[in-house]
Amino acid sequence: MAEHGEKRPRETLLEDFRQLSVGAWMAIAVLIGLLLMAIVGVSLSGTDDLAAGVSGPGTVAMILGVLFTIAIGAGLMGLIFYSSRRGYDDAPKVESSEVARKD
Repeated sequence: MAEHGEKRPRETLLEDFRQLSVGAWMAIAVLIGLLLMAIVGVSLSGTDDLAAGVSGPGTVAMILGVLFTIAIGAGLMGLIFYSSRRGYDDAPKVESSEVARKD
């Protein structure tokens, strides 16, 4: 089997998801439920007047906008974790030969 540092990003991500506790999965489920309730609440918040409510295309646009925003946020968070695990966020290492040249 490959070393931990040699795993592909997908394998590392799946390993991280497997390590989530029951409480973490419950928190994720609650947050998704709250998001869905907010979307339904906003779409039903209008009155019978057509100008006051959210139209069908408006609802579709809102749902797509929310999903796009979540996808971008999740992608950026994934990049942060990937960068951190691969060592791209570590401080630069100065070799002793470079230090000797500066003196």
